Amino acid sequence: MEIHQLEHRVKLRRDKSSQAIDLATQRRWDEAAVVNQELLDVIPDDVEALNRLGKALSETGRYAAARKALQSALEFSPSNAIARKNLERMAGLNDAPTNSKSGDAAGRLTPQVFIEESGKSTTTSLVGLGAASVLGQVASGDTVQLVVDGATVEVQNRDGHRVGRLEPKLAARLIKLLAGGNKYVSAIASISTKGVSVAVRETYQSSKMNGLVSFPAPTRRPPSYIADMHVDLEEGGEFDVSADWTPPILEESDTTDELPDEVAPVKVKQQRPIRALADEETEDEEDEEIEV
Repeated sequence: MEIHQLEHRVKLRRDKSSQAIDLATQRRWDEAAVVNQELLDVIPDDVEALNRLGKALSETGRYAAARKALQSALEFSPSNAIARKNLERMAGLNDAPTNSKSGDAAGRLTPQVFIEESGKSTTTSLVGLGAASVLGQVASGDTVQLVVDGATVEVQNRDGHRVGRLEPKLAARLIKLLAGGNKYVSAIASISTKGVSVAVRETYQSSKMNGLVSFPAPTRRPPSYIADMHVDLEEGGEFDVSADWTPPILEESDTTDELPDEVAPVKVKQQRPIRALADEETEDEEDEEIEV
């Protein structure tokens, strides 16, 4: 390969990668898929581009094509953890209908919805999650519907399938506010193997609910103190506490911090002066010289 061709490939890879990442950050998945494919047409073994293409296709509900891109990434890089993880996530998912793509603008909320405003918005984890096939077709930023079902509030995707439910305490409060005329929007805040969380924001407050905060800040309970407790520290006194209080039971230990009554003396060998040792050596040498 000539130098100018190599330089062209390097520049193309840099520019297309940057463009694809910018589009993905803006959640413009269709355009991101096109840019990644343009790069792969020139450099088909670009594993990072294959991973990005798989992500973009999965976000628009094209799971079959996404799996194909990720499998290609594994062929070039068998130990690639990103491709393997995304393939596992899409296991068993079928392509979404064209009218329910999670990447179109109509099904997404603006970033302002996720900016928490005291009393006006909250983010909460869902309970009673829906089927894996439903969860696999939603992504962060997707709009969801809040549907009152008796004493619960069900969170549904645009097709009416259950994503999960609001936790009971929040659901009970929201049911009263909705009955009073308040309006709310909600969207997926995060989704992972650990669970799903949604952002809920008040968009309209009814005159009937005027002055009533939708999502009050949690209050911290003051620390509790032990009352009616008295300790007599005078000599001969006893530990006196209220009748309802039971002192803890301390386990006996085999060790003690007390020193023994008698400590055996340590014998230290007396060191002879260096000069004396030198004199002895000299005398020994003289004796050896005298002996015949």
